[in-house]
Amino acid sequence: DKRRQIVEELVSSKKVDYLIIEKVAFPSVEDFQKAITLLKKYNVKSWVNCRLRMYPFYLEAKQNFKNGERIFYYVQGGNWGLGSNSLHYIDNLAFLSGENYFDIDTTNLDQEITESKRKGFVEFTGKLNGSSKNGSYFSLTCYRNSDAPVVISILGEKSRYIIFEQQGKALRSFQANDWSWEEIPFNILYQ
Repeated sequence: DKRRQIVEELVSSKKVDYLIIEKVAFPSVEDFQKAITLLKKYNVKSWVNCRLRMYPFYLEAKQNFKNGERIFYYVQGGNWGLGSNSLHYIDNLAFLSGENYFDIDTTNLDQEITESKRKGFVEFTGKLNGSSKNGSYFSLTCYRNSDAPVVISILGEKSRYIIFEQQGKALRSFQANDWSWEEIPFNILYQ
């Protein structure tokens, strides 16, 4: 809620070469535009923290999807923070598919809003669905009051992945190998 003000104060009072901004970067398009103008003025290289696209696992997986390929992306689990973490998964689908615009359907979100672990912010559960112009689709489901582990499924025309983040493993299969599943490691990288 005060991020743009903090960025303005920081870059106008200190020498800043690089800046990583946590998602959601800014609450409005106007704040984004003003921040971009300011960061350009002070020549600050900046990124929004969309960490999944930097994981070696996803960099390798991207090579197995054609740019513009229709990809189906599913995330299911209990209490993983749909409000605060869904952007990571939507950005990951954008990275893998090359699509940047998604129509998002919020009609299946749970009605009850809960407090976030960050004071003054909220969290929610339920299901968030979306699709892009090329037909790529995501469905993100966060079960309330559940400790079900997060499972990610990424399905393309010629390659498929099922990721078990908490167990540190994944399964992958390719059309070229008659869709036989192979277990491989999945490492969560921390900044």
